[in-house]
Amino acid sequence: FRRVLFRSLTGSNGSTWADIANLSLPVTAATDSLALITGNADLFTGNAGYNQDIAINVDASIAGWKESGGFGGTFSPNAAFVQAVVPLSATGSPHTIKLQWKTTKPEGTATIYAGAGPLPSTTLYSPTRLTVVLLPTTPSTDVSSVTSSQQYSLANSDGAGWNVIDSTILTTSFQPGTVMYTYQVSGNADLFTANAGYNQDIGIFISGGVYGNGTLVA
Repeated sequence: FRRVLFRSLTGSNGSTWADIANLSLPVTAATDSLALITGNADLFTGNAGYNQDIAINVDASIAGWKESGGFGGTFSPNAAFVQAVVPLSATGSPHTIKLQWKTTKPEGTATIYAGAGPLPSTTLYSPTRLTVVLLPTTPSTDVSSVTSSQQYSLANSDGAGWNVIDSTILTTSFQPGTVMYTYQVSGNADLFTANAGYNQDIGIFISGGVYGNGTLVA
């Protein structure tokens, strides 16, 4: 686990990933493992017209990335969250895991920022975090991750009924054992609207119900 506070980036070319300062973790796996890696930041721009990307880099390769909004305005933080499940071999030397960022297009002299705030009467900004959890790759380890790089759309939602984003790609299954376990289930997507005035909801559907904030709501 590692976190920093306020950071800025000027002159991104829109394609090259840059390190977010101090958000790098050396991780040594004692045995072959699965790394559950998460990163989050409040991202915003000082120049209208530039969105911000955040990524997880493992051993000089991008393992997952997300885009944060802000295109239409300035200094309006958007919470960005990225997650990846990556196999790590027990090499005896540390794997290098970083949180990186860039703009979605060349920005010239424009600047993007990570870390909202400061909080009233303090110099504390919202944390930017990188977290790594190692899970053993044993028969009893039930870890599943699915990803889609397609763009989806939904029209004529009634605001109440939930719709499946992708029943073929964005679905997974597992078989609980006879012992009671607690499972962590997460999902994320870059959501936006073509019509001003509409927010978007996303939920996790498990065996007949949609869960939000840990509560069955349908």
